[in-house]
Amino acid sequence: MSLGSSTDSYPAFADIGLRENLGENLNQHKIIMVVLQSRGFPCVRDLSAELSQKLQCVNNVCVRFIFNIRRHDHISEYFLRLSWLRLQDRRLVHSLCLLYRIIHDSTPNYLTSRFTLLASHHNRNTRSQHNLLLSIPRHQTSLYSSSFSIAMALSWNSLPLEIKGSLSPQLFKISLV
Repeated sequence: MSLGSSTDSYPAFADIGLRENLGENLNQHKIIMVVLQSRGFPCVRDLSAELSQKLQCVNNVCVRFIFNIRRHDHISEYFLRLSWLRLQDRRLVHSLCLLYRIIHDSTPNYLTSRFTLLASHHNRNTRSQHNLLLSIPRHQTSLYSSSFSIAMALSWNSLPLEIKGSLSPQLFKISLV
């Protein structure tokens, strides 16, 4: 794999001198590790569309940098090669992993009161008792319907039972990806 010598096509990396510091003979694995370490994008759900698009563009530049792809070439197959998720999917995975910890480990404490299982509302023997379904509070405004509590409860309830019933957070995350 050739990294190329010009930093003009990657101005974000030219500013920090990343290409010069890596050298020409560095293999792809090392490049991936360097870029992964610098990908500390926030995993917040309520980003504006403009900011979310800008972060996805930076993510795309990372993929183009690794594979030395021209700007107008499609990169979807390269995301698959790297086993990287798009930022929207990445945020969803991180949020669901947090929800898994909230439900199974009751941590962090300030969030556990926001989520309750349907089975804990009554003593009747129902199908939802074994499905690990979350109750969804009534909501009338669109702002509240897009909040973490509602959006994550809906996402959680749409997961298959095999994923929700994972024995550890690591297995849960692996089964999501």
